[in-house]
Formats: sequence, C-alpha cells, structure tokens
Amino acid sequence: NQLTGSIPTELGLSLNLETLQFSSNQLTGRIPTEIGILSNLQLLLIDENQLNGRIPIELGNISNLEALRLNDNQLSGPIPESFGTLSILQSLKLEGNYFTGNVDPIFCR
Repeated sequence: NQLTGSIPTELGLSLNLETLQFSSNQLTGRIPTEIGILSNLQLLLIDENQLNGRIPIELGNISNLEALRLNDNQLSGPIPESFGTLSILQSLKLEGNYFTGNVDPIFCR
C-alpha cells in the first residue's frame, strides 16, 4: 500500500478489533495512545512506516496482544516498562528505531 498521513485516534473506538495492520506504508506522526484501549487486539503490526515519537505506555494495556511489530520506523525514547505486563506476547519486533536506555529485566520473564 501507499497509505500516508497519521494513524487516526478514532481507531480507539473499534473495541472489537483483533488485528491492526498498517505495515509497509508511509504513515507519519505518533502512535495514538487510544490504541491502548483495544483490549481484544491480538496483532498490532505498524512496522516499516515513518512513525516518530515515543511508544505510548498505554500499549502495555492490551492484554490479548500476541504480536507487536513497530520495527523500521523513527520511534525514539525508552521501551515502555508496561510491555512487561503483556503476558501472552509471543513476538516483539522493535529494531530499526532510535530507542535509548537499557532493556528492562522484566522482558526476560
């Protein structure tokens, strides 16, 4: 696809959404905190875009999340400690960004 612009905050109203995939587009701006409301979300794949800013800590609230791909964007700052609460997360891809700080030991559980 060739989607451009930002991810709409209104996606937070799609409470039954299980998969959100915007991979390999040209999306810009920040990841909306409203995505953290989507408790049924299992796959969040927004890799290979031009997203920037920090990862919202609210993404750690998505208790059913199994796969999270944020790789190959322009994200920065620390990796949220709230990710340590994602107990059924099986796949986490973050490479190709500008993260800072240490990897919290909570990710080793």
